[in-house]
Amino acid sequence: MVRILKIEIKRLFKSEFFSTFHLVSLCLWPILSLVSMYFGFFSFPLEKFSTYGIVGTEAIFLYLTLGYLCLLVFQSMVQSAWQMAREKTMGTLEGIFMTPINRNLWLFSRVFSTVIANSFIFICALVLLFGVMIPFTPINLLKILLVIIVIVCSAVVWGIFLTILF
Repeated sequence: MVRILKIEIKRLFKSEFFSTFHLVSLCLWPILSLVSMYFGFFSFPLEKFSTYGIVGTEAIFLYLTLGYLCLLVFQSMVQSAWQMAREKTMGTLEGIFMTPINRNLWLFSRVFSTVIANSFIFICALVLLFGVMIPFTPINLLKILLVIIVIVCSAVVWGIFLTILF
């Protein structure tokens, strides 16, 4: 299983990760959207957010960024499922299924490698953001790790579902 996962990650980085479309959709577009959303959020009365534990502009930025990074990870799974549907119509999947590999194992490794490759930038941004805005203590580090595990696990389940659906 580890061998198949390594092969899929290597294939993904070689074929898709350094394309212009991929870099724009993973780096430039999310930053512009987040800045637009952040400044658009100030049109709402900020005092009402204190009942939810969001006090101050730093807390609002942290709240929006965490939610937006989760959205981007799940959106990358939709893009991956579309690409899988394209590979189905091009005939690539038939070539893969002719090999003696477990289809479920291949599907899991394909989705997991896509999650890791697409969310790597977001996870780094999340750790950097939490490191700048929240002091590094063992409990905060545990919280960051728990958030990353929950995001990755739920994105894998979502990605498998979408890949099967398309």
